[in-house]
This record gives sequence, structure tokens and C-alpha cells, in this order.
Amino acid sequence: MRDAILDVRVAGRSLGEIGLNVAVRQTLGQAAAVALHPQEARERLRRAAADAIARRASIPPPKMAGPLDVEVDLYGPYMVDLATLVPGVTRVGGGRTVAFHAADVAEAYRLVQLLVQLASIKPS
Repeated sequence: MRDAILDVRVAGRSLGEIGLNVAVRQTLGQAAAVALHPQEARERLRRAAADAIARRASIPPPKMAGPLDVEVDLYGPYMVDLATLVPGVTRVGGGRTVAFHAADVAEAYRLVQLLVQLASIKPS
């Protein structure tokens, strides 16, 4: 999530990168990560997708009926200041966490993506 978001929780449950997207690297720090070679990442994604499709009948879809209470831990404090400019997003405590209510998963995902974009803005 481009060093923008540290964690996303829905109803207190951490989703992490895999709960939102597919992880192909492990972040070690602000400027370091253990990453797969792109060719290996593509192959692993292909195998995992084929396996998931083959087992689709036996795997129930996750159920997250709305409305949802979402908390997002942002990378830097200035990101929280930007995030709270979005209507409905509030600061939680004095740290890096913001919270919002979403009508459904699609709305929550869109707002998290907006927060990622806002967080990519670096202060001058």
C-alpha cells in the first residue's frame, strides 16, 4: 500500500494487505522490502488463482454485511491531518488512526483507496 497504510480493521478485525489485495512482498522498513522477482510473483499468482478457481465451490465467500466500522492506521501523522478533511473520517485518539462508517464493503474499499492516495502526498 505504498508505505501509506499500516493496517485496516473492520469491526476490530485486522485485514492487512492480504485482506485487501494480494501480497507479493514483505515490508521491512520505510525503504526496504523482501520482494519476489516479478516473474516468480506472476507465477505464484497464476497458481493461486487456478487453485482458488478449482476450489471455489468449497470456499464460501467472506461475509461483511454493511454498515461497516472501519479503522485505518496511517503511516505518518500528517496523513491523519489530510484524511480528516474527508467528510465522515475522524481521528481516533492522538495517534495515526482514523475511523469511518461505510454502507458496504465497496464503499469502504473506495474510501481506503482514497486514503492511500491522500497519504501519498508528501508535505513540503
